[in-house]
Amino acid sequence: MNKKWMIWMIAFGVVLLSLAVLAACSSAKPTAESESAAGEECTEIPKPDNAGAVGAAVGLTGDATAGATIFAESARSVTAIRAKAG
Repeated sequence: MNKKWMIWMIAFGVVLLSLAVLAACSSAKPTAESESAAGEECTEIPKPDNAGAVGAAVGLTGDATAGATIFAESARSVTAIRAKAG
């Protein structure tokens, strides 16, 4: 293949890829398929119950010894996988 033909093919590929990305990112109007099971159009975006406030996870406590054991086991398996991979 000559150089000019390859440049045109690359340019064509870039244009096709750009069009695919633009098509995927474009906002589409709701259609019949995007309606809820009850037949109502979904217009409200779900929001957290306590937006801006701290959640229940803040009050949780953990066991550092148990966490260290779980971490060590996970690290051991990752190290073994890396050793096999070379």
